[in-house]
Amino acid sequence: MTSSHSTSLLPTIRSRCLLVNVPTPSLAEVKQWLMSQADGEEASKLFWLTTQPYRLLTIQQQGKVKLYSNLLEQLQNMFENTASINDVLKGLDSKNFEDYCNGLAAIVHQCICHSTGMKLDESLSQIYSILMARLGIQGLMTRYQALQKLKSDLQKTNLNPIMQLTHELNQW
Repeated sequence: MTSSHSTSLLPTIRSRCLLVNVPTPSLAEVKQWLMSQADGEEASKLFWLTTQPYRLLTIQQQGKVKLYSNLLEQLQNMFENTASINDVLKGLDSKNFEDYCNGLAAIVHQCICHSTGMKLDESLSQIYSILMARLGIQGLMTRYQALQKLKSDLQKTNLNPIMQLTHELNQW
């Protein structure tokens, strides 16, 4: 059994388990490891999305680094009024809507965490300022919950992902 929060397990379960702490690698260690992989430098630019090394490598191997990089860039352009919501969602289809939801949720999540004192990836600094000015912390939390619900709903129903994400981005 594995758990990232073993203290939340019942004491009777914890007492029957062997506790093995697996340290989380530092960002420098993750970056160093990624650099040793083929095209790992490209994936290391997505630390705003995740710091999980194998997830970053999987994203890179699936050819989705550009999708996430473009999402961040187009969102920044949307806030600067040099791109429309349609530009942000260019390339969205039923096969990658979850990636778009994950990317948007990661941005909002990082902004929420930064508001509580966590270090913010420098690629999100401008977006953070804009989102905090537009939505505030309560609005960010609402948008995060809405993205999680939308991702779940899109997996269960035949909702139009472009229409749903357009509506979501209009709330920003």
